[in-house]
Amino acid sequence: MVPTQDRESFSNSAFTLAAGLSEAARRLDHAESVEEFVAAVQAHHQVWRRLREVGPRLGVTIPDRILAFSLAAPAKVRHGLDDDAVEALIRWDRAVSAAITEAFPG
Repeated sequence: MVPTQDRESFSNSAFTLAAGLSEAARRLDHAESVEEFVAAVQAHHQVWRRLREVGPRLGVTIPDRILAFSLAAPAKVRHGLDDDAVEALIRWDRAVSAAITEAFPG
């Protein structure tokens, strides 16, 4: 059995991560200027860096190709990130957020 403090810590980390992913998706989806879009991609990158660090401890497994693509997004902005790629980032943010929320309810 996991000690209560550890469960609470996991739950807090999971909530923070899920909220960050949800917010990253919202920002990517609603960016109205180049500056907002670049900031949204940077925010997405920061959340995915955290996901790479914390995810395994929370039992979150992300396929390597998705993780690599998500982490490379800021570099891809300079060379062009097409609409399909942005939609994929948004979809992954939302899907992983939902999976974490389901695994760590309340």
